Amino acid sequence: MELQRTNEQLKEQALTHLSGKWGKVAMITLIIYLITGSVSVGIDKAIYPGVSYVGSILLLPLTYGFYIVFLRLKRTDNTDFDTVFEGFKEYFPILFTELLKVVYIMLWTLLLIVPGVVKSYSYAMTEYVMKDNPSMRYDNAIVRSMQLMQGHKMQLFMLDLSMIGWALLSLLTLGIGFLFLIPYNQTAHAEFYDQLLAEEGNADDLNTTDRYSTPIGEANRW
Repeated sequence: MELQRTNEQLKEQALTHLSGKWGKVAMITLIIYLITGSVSVGIDKAIYPGVSYVGSILLLPLTYGFYIVFLRLKRTDNTDFDTVFEGFKEYFPILFTELLKVVYIMLWTLLLIVPGVVKSYSYAMTEYVMKDNPSMRYDNAIVRSMQLMQGHKMQLFMLDLSMIGWALLSLLTLGIGFLFLIPYNQTAHAEFYDQLLAEEGNADDLNTTDRYSTPIGEANRW
């Protein structure tokens, strides 16, 4: 069952939110990759080859923060670099939820590639769920993502697939194009998530006011 809004409409809305902010989101994307890359390389050289995996795991909350950057952009038309580090405010619950998500996808992938891909789309809303529901962590957040994505995995897959041409062009720019393509894709995913909520009947729960000053543990639904 597809959403009422088509992928093209979701992408058009994403472009609207990104208008005038391309430089900023590209810089945020670049800094994220510089942080994760430098930490991994630095650990490998300074300690022992292979220990970089530990560094990558410890930085998993950055994944959460990166998702939330674009959810905030979608909902408030505003964003800032500090949002990237939001996952460190509640470090261990978010770290272990992200780790569970990675482990589950890896285990499914060990069976066959296709089940792994399918499950990655089932879990695709986990970070957004955690942001909107501070009491949902670990398996609860992942299960909630699975519920939201039931019947919608193929549409999100097709949304990603529709950007394959831009990905190929980005390769021709030595990867520079990905600094713009990734924010585009992430903002479209945030659009997808809010559309899922709206069609589930939760549209009234959304609050488009920026609530980044709200303490951890309180409702954070913007």
